[in-house]
Order: sequence, then structure tokens, then C-alpha cells
Amino acid sequence: MSSSVQDCLDNHTCFRLLLQAMSRPGKIFQMPDAVGTTFITGLMRLLDSILDQQSSFHLINNNAELQHKIKKTTGARFTEAASADFLFALSGNSQGKIMVAKRGRPDLPNDGATIVFGVECLTDGSEETGIKLTGPGIKDAIYPHIEGWGNEELEQLQTVNAEFPLGVDCIFLDQRNRLMCIPRSTRCGGR
Repeated sequence: MSSSVQDCLDNHTCFRLLLQAMSRPGKIFQMPDAVGTTFITGLMRLLDSILDQQSSFHLINNNAELQHKIKKTTGARFTEAASADFLFALSGNSQGKIMVAKRGRPDLPNDGATIVFGVECLTDGSEETGIKLTGPGIKDAIYPHIEGWGNEELEQLQTVNAEFPLGVDCIFLDQRNRLMCIPRSTRCGGR
């Protein structure tokens, strides 16, 4: 099988996994064929499955080499945080840019941005250690633990997603290439 065909299959597998993660907020999924690979390899596999030439992105930590790699691999264009379709906070901190991210409009709520957070570790938590998530796709409540993601980010996410269906979707990718999502329809409690 040619590498371009294999890349296409990998992208489809990754995208299907991402759809599963969005429909099951707080559930942790292992990226396909990513065990033992670097975080950047897993990240690029994820980004290649969600970005294309019509997408725009903002890399929060201004890594010129990674920005070039994303543009070259996906064809997406770099732009300011306020107009980007995707924001990448790869150190787990959006530096407040979550507050300026697109939230959609009443007539087009799906125009809200997606923020990809790179974090240390995703694990199943408890009421004492995790973030309380409720909403569609969750029976009662779930309590994932996100190591490397601060309380200020949680508070800002609660603020920007307070007026559902407007808001932002969040994707978390940890250093072991595990994936978890918090879509804008999910209510986040404290830790």
C-alpha cells in the first residue's frame, strides 16, 4: 500500500476517533497507532485529520518551526486568535486567548473555534480529583483528571461556553497521545 493511501486511512481512523471522543465527552481514547510515538507525531496525525486548505489556525506559543510544519502538512493558513477556526495551546495554557476565540453566532453557532490543548496526562478521575462534566453523551456525570491544565483555563472555558449553543469545543491531547474532548454542549463544574 502506498504511503499516501496509508496516510489517508490513518486520517480517516483518527477523524472517526475524534468524532467518538466528541460524542462521549470526558472519555479518554488512545490515538490509533500512536503508542510509543512522540507527542508531536500524535499531534500532527490529529491536525492532519481536522485541518485542510479552508481552515485557519493560531499557534499560541509562537513556535515558527511547528507553525511552518502545520501549514506545510495540512495546507491550513495561520491567522490571529480572534479569527482562527482552531487554536493550539500546546503547553496547556491559552494565555487568555480562549476569551477572544470565535464563539459562533446565533444564526451560525457551529462557527465557534476549536481549541486543542496539549497537556501532561489525561486520566479517569473522581469527584475529589477530576473536573465534573455533565450534558449530552454523559450518563449522570464524569470526572476526568487533566494534569497540566490550570483552573484559570477551566474558569475561562465555563465563561465562553455559558451561552450554549455558542461557545468553543476543546480537544485535549496528552504526552502519551491519549485524546479527550469537551464540546461546547458539555457543562463543566469545578475541581
